[in-house]
Amino acid sequence: MGAQFDRTGSSRMFATGIPLTYKTIVRQVAAKARSVKCWVGSHGDLDEGQDFIIHTDAGTPEQAIEDVEKIVFDGGGDPDEHHLDAIEALLNLVPWTADPTRARGAMLVFMSSDTKPAKSGVTAAELGRRIKDKGILLYLVCERTATLNELATAAEGLVFQISDSPDPLELQRIAAKLAESIQVSITKGSTVPLTV
Repeated sequence: MGAQFDRTGSSRMFATGIPLTYKTIVRQVAAKARSVKCWVGSHGDLDEGQDFIIHTDAGTPEQAIEDVEKIVFDGGGDPDEHHLDAIEALLNLVPWTADPTRARGAMLVFMSSDTKPAKSGVTAAELGRRIKDKGILLYLVCERTATLNELATAAEGLVFQISDSPDPLELQRIAAKLAESIQVSITKGSTVPLTV
């Protein structure tokens, strides 16, 4: 399971909700899956020299949760961020399995604001198709924008509204559905998440 976090100052208003949401989802998935390896990355504003950082590399769910809780949300220049670059970096970093009957890759991305165009030139739709073609389930926790919706649509992923105070019952419901979606997709070899 790969996760990517926008660590810029624009995410500071969600500094409580982001780790809580991640922890709830990861623990639900870990409770249902035979085993879970986690990768956690964060990104800042590349125009300000704030590069992609890997916090957890094939770690346990609890290590990933601890690492996410240590992320400091600060910096950045203008409101739009380099989300597509960060998602592409995570896609290229994690050794995703090619056999969906053996393991299922899932990517959780937490973002505020809209995205700038990727420096590589990849569009949101192209990146979404690459994610889908690798059989990765994509879940975006973000402020809805046209570009991020385009990414999710191309990947056949799901989008959830980011919040600093997510309703605990709603969060449990979503986390349970995500865990079920991942589990069912492994069993059936599907590359499309269940709807929540």
